[in-house]
Amino acid sequence: MFWILVFGIIISFFACWTIGANDAANAMGTSVGSKALTFKRAVIIGGIFEFLGAVLVGAKVTGTISNGIIDPAVLATNAGYAMLAMLAALLTTGLFLLLASKWGIPVSTTHAIVGSMAGVGIALGGLSVVHWNVLGKIAASWVVSPVVGGLIAFLIMRLIKSQIIYREDADYRMYL
Repeated sequence: MFWILVFGIIISFFACWTIGANDAANAMGTSVGSKALTFKRAVIIGGIFEFLGAVLVGAKVTGTISNGIIDPAVLATNAGYAMLAMLAALLTTGLFLLLASKWGIPVSTTHAIVGSMAGVGIALGGLSVVHWNVLGKIAASWVVSPVVGGLIAFLIMRLIKSQIIYREDADYRMYL
C-alpha cells in the first residue's frame, strides 16, 4: 500500500507539471510568438496565474472531477483497485499532455482528465456509473465558452474601433 502512495505522489506531480506546462504554453504562445512578451516574462506570468488558478478554483475542479463524473460508490467497493485506476487516469492524462506539448499540439487539459475519469468509471463499473448529465454540462461548456469569448472579443473590438480607431479626431501619428 505504501508504494501506491509514493507512486501516486510522483504521478501527481508529473500530471500537475504537464497540466501547467500545457496550459501556460496555450495561454502564452501567441504573446511570445508575436513578441509582445519575452519568453522569460511569459514563464513568470504563466507561473503566477497557473498557481493562482490552482489555489483559487482548484477545489471546485477537484470536487467535480472526483465526485461529479463517476459515482463515488463504485470507487468504495474496492479501494485498492480504485487507487490503481486513479493512478492510471493521472498517468494517462500526464503522458497525453506531455506528448501533445512535445509535438506542439494545443490540447485541453480538461478534456484529458475528464476523458480519463470517464474511462476509469466505465472500466470499473460500466456505462451506468458515469454521470452523463454532468459530463454533458462539461461538454456543453467546451462549446459555449469559445462562442461567448468570441462574442465578447467581437464587441470589444467594435468598441475600440468606434471609440478610438475611427474617431474623426484620431491622431494615428502617436502610434507610429
